[in-house]
Amino acid sequence: MKNLLLFFSVLLIQNITAQTFFVSGLNFNITSTTARTVEVSTYSSPYQGDITIPALVSYQSQNYSVTNIGASAFKNCTNLTSVIIPNSITGIGDNAFFEAKNLTTITISKTVTTIGLNEFYDCTSLQKISVLAIAPPITPCPWTFYNIDKTTCVLEVPVGSKTAYQTTTYWNQFQIINEVTDIGTALEVNNDNQVKIYASNGQIVVEGVPQNENISVYTFTGIKIYNFVSDGGKIMIPCGNKAVYLVRIQNKSVKVIM
Repeated sequence: MKNLLLFFSVLLIQNITAQTFFVSGLNFNITSTTARTVEVSTYSSPYQGDITIPALVSYQSQNYSVTNIGASAFKNCTNLTSVIIPNSITGIGDNAFFEAKNLTTITISKTVTTIGLNEFYDCTSLQKISVLAIAPPITPCPWTFYNIDKTTCVLEVPVGSKTAYQTTTYWNQFQIINEVTDIGTALEVNNDNQVKIYASNGQIVVEGVPQNENISVYTFTGIKIYNFVSDGGKIMIPCGNKAVYLVRIQNKSVKVIM
């Protein structure tokens, strides 16, 4: 009987262990083995620095879609500085960024529909929140943005959605709400030319830039990684996936999410 109990105990421990794994610098909980979905979860060592959450991770030869940020995932991560959330994620759990006191920027994907309780509570260093969803994500908690300086923290939203954020509870606390051009939309460089900038298969595609115009590409943290002079045709810039870039042409910039 003891041997049998020991056998089942080992199986149980193995099963529990298999539900959590560490990859790409983040800890993940498997939320569905059939749908192959995971959520970002807490880790024994606090996360730090600039983090880009991947949309897809691989574990034991299986691919899993990252669909959620779990409750308290980045709670008290005082050395966390920036986070980019991919389009695979639809929800952010309670207290996910609670007291991440040095978090300065966060990009919330257009697929996020709900934000949990006390989400950015006491994130006192936040300078910019970029939300790519046209409809403001639901946030039912009055403490979601507690102790953020909403007179200086910039809220970036998609073109045409500023009024929606200005009239939505809690989002309307921000005094600086800027509309920005995002991936998939055209950037008007001048009255005669229409420039298209979009992502395709790990590359940034730029079309319609007049000949001899400079095109610069920057990382999300402001480091220039490419500089081109347009020949008037289509330009393919290899950048890879799971990152955010800024493409700058004639003093105008477009954010591209890969």
